[in-house]
Amino acid sequence: MVIVKADSATNASTAVASSLSITDPGRIPTMSSNCAAKCTSTAWGCEAASRVTDIHHTTILLRWVREAGLLLPDAPSLNLRASAPTRPTSSMGKATPKLKYWSHRRAELYVGTDAPLLVGSKAWFEWLELPESKSFSFDSSGSSLASDFTARRETRNKGNYWYGYKLINCRLRNTYIGLSSDLTFSHLLQVGKQLSAYED
Repeated sequence: MVIVKADSATNASTAVASSLSITDPGRIPTMSSNCAAKCTSTAWGCEAASRVTDIHHTTILLRWVREAGLLLPDAPSLNLRASAPTRPTSSMGKATPKLKYWSHRRAELYVGTDAPLLVGSKAWFEWLELPESKSFSFDSSGSSLASDFTARRETRNKGNYWYGYKLINCRLRNTYIGLSSDLTFSHLLQVGKQLSAYED
């Protein structure tokens, strides 16, 4: 807050002129004798200073703000890139694992950049039981009999069960697949065939 006090007309003019960096105090109108001018950065103070100096109060305020800013120390530089919080990784942002049908005897599951898992192997059944293993897509492009679908693991009746889903003619079709131990290659192929029947 900027305060200008004076006990006489001459002193008041000189004090206000000094605070505003005015080199010619004669520009400031003479104030009546025995007056005390107290000009602050409040609305009243700015308008009072305007009447004394014949300068618009916004110009007065901007000058005071500029002069006050020059007296402040420089702000410390901020390394925003280093201090920015790391965005948590969301499972929704990850690509759905894809089960690729290669032949009537072989299919592999691709999870990110990891090595593919052979469907029916021990590693395959272990993956199905992982907490983060909640869905995968079945790509049947290598088969003319089965249909593509998405398998999802859901908790029902205090147990985890897999269901197959496919959008056909604007309707979401689904079928029960079974427990993780039921997800053999032949069974998944049968589920694909079952869902393809809705396309007829």
